[in-house]
Amino acid sequence: MTDRDVIAILGAADPEMERIEAMLTRVGVRCGYALDARGSRVRGADAYSAVGVDGTRRVGAHGEVVYLIECAVSSESMLCLDLDGCEVVTIDHHRPGDPGYGQPPEEFLPASSLGQVLAELARLGRLPPEWPQRDDWSGYCLGAISGPPWAVCTRSGEKGRVVRWTVSDSVGLDEQSTLAEIPRDLVLAAAADHCLPHAYAGWCPGVDPDELMRWRVQTRAAFQGRPVEAVLADIEVSRRLLRQANLGRWGGSKGVLCADLRPGKGVVCAHHFKCDGRTPQCWADTPELPEAAAREGIPFLGVPRPATGATRQKVVLMGDHRGEAVRAFLGGWAAADGLVDLYGDPARGFAGGYREAT
Repeated sequence: MTDRDVIAILGAADPEMERIEAMLTRVGVRCGYALDARGSRVRGADAYSAVGVDGTRRVGAHGEVVYLIECAVSSESMLCLDLDGCEVVTIDHHRPGDPGYGQPPEEFLPASSLGQVLAELARLGRLPPEWPQRDDWSGYCLGAISGPPWAVCTRSGEKGRVVRWTVSDSVGLDEQSTLAEIPRDLVLAAAADHCLPHAYAGWCPGVDPDELMRWRVQTRAAFQGRPVEAVLADIEVSRRLLRQANLGRWGGSKGVLCADLRPGKGVVCAHHFKCDGRTPQCWADTPELPEAAAREGIPFLGVPRPATGATRQKVVLMGDHRGEAVRAFLGGWAAADGLVDLYGDPARGFAGGYREAT
């Protein structure tokens, strides 16, 4: 057990963040929320421009470690009472420079924010005590992934090959290592959050696409407070729209294939789909479009309905498990089309940017 106190500041709420908070709370790590200018918990759009933490201006004292998980606060002085004695650690995978940015699907768990939290807990000796401690896996490990404490272990079982992600607080991995087996719920959550299109394509070690599909529907329904059937219906509508969408190519006939769902491109009008010509569907009314794109393996360009008070139009690219569309988007196409403040990660299959108001 470390002799240093730890506090975690959490960004926007989503299924992965819920699991991170529950795990940290379970092992006695204090958690706080990054706050926006209104004093409310940040959302995804303002998670990196937080102006406070849980109603208190400073949260870190001498000797504390402050984890910023998928958020940023305007100044370190707002976090640390003593800047010389308070360590601020970024846990994230969204932006260049983040520990998990650009990491491939083979390393989805160490790269995900959830996985980075697990690695820190292993380092601190604070892994949940109820997790199975297995010494019989050590001889079957494929080896360390991104170095200790990670290992993917595989062996034959009654139902075929069994693959499990494990974590250890050992400096190295050998025959004497005792490994903590990570619960399936957390493995699936990390795969879905870090690289959902790749996970559905079968590129994430130890993640079965069919198992992931069942888990995703159940957890998304629970998070949204809706019946499973309603989530499935939204996914099916969006899958049909994607199959019927016009596919455009960037960069000429040899360019990257992508479903262009932006306004005025013959597929959508304003913010409404018109793929079937009969029943217009608003993206806001079919919120499972990214899920459908990941399942179908069809990347898409789209314009989500603007948030209240938004002054710029957001354009997103999602569902690109090969990374080709994202590279084209970031490599010149988006800027040539007038988009600014570009972001994205080819390794994770997403990108976006903004069009200034005219």
